[in-house]
Amino acid sequence: MRRLLVVLAVALAAAGCSSTAAPAPAPAPSPGAAATPDPTDTRVLTPARGLFTVEVPARFADVAPTAPEATAVPALGEALRRGVGVLAIDRRQGYSPTAGGYCTTVQAQDLAQLAAEAQQALVSTGTPQGTPEFTVLPATGPAGPRVSGTYRTVSGGRTLTVQQVSGLAGPGRACLLTASTDDPARDAAFLTTARDTFRMAG
Repeated sequence: MRRLLVVLAVALAAAGCSSTAAPAPAPAPSPGAAATPDPTDTRVLTPARGLFTVEVPARFADVAPTAPEATAVPALGEALRRGVGVLAIDRRQGYSPTAGGYCTTVQAQDLAQLAAEAQQALVSTGTPQGTPEFTVLPATGPAGPRVSGTYRTVSGGRTLTVQQVSGLAGPGRACLLTASTDDPARDAAFLTTARDTFRMAG
């Protein structure tokens, strides 16, 4: 699980939220103009093998296994090639919120253990600001039973807000998704939709 968390944190940075090449600045708003809200149109994001589903903004583009964002993190690129991972990016000028995840083996046998394992693994990396808390959430609406946690981290000089959600495909087998953005107010719908629509297959 620790390896999974570390790989996904790196993948999010490589995918655009804090890439080594600075993104082009977003056009300046006209005087007195209100901030553009995050659109709510969504689509389903799922690995090729259909292990889990989650809704992301419709504007997010799927990243191919051979794309630079995927090959920058070999383990994630391999997961995409095997059909057990996902990576989607908002490629609009100025910023790139990212959703990425895949399935792996863990020690947890139930969701309570998965929450504890996720928190311990993440804290051990030293990446989050403060101590993240992970909570077991019941099935609600389109979402299934899952573990959810939100934390902040700094990567490439940017502070990122990360919504992490995971579930069990069976004892010792978990699927995890992270939704990351450098502007949680603008992308609030993206973060909450990831939390509230994540569902394991079956």
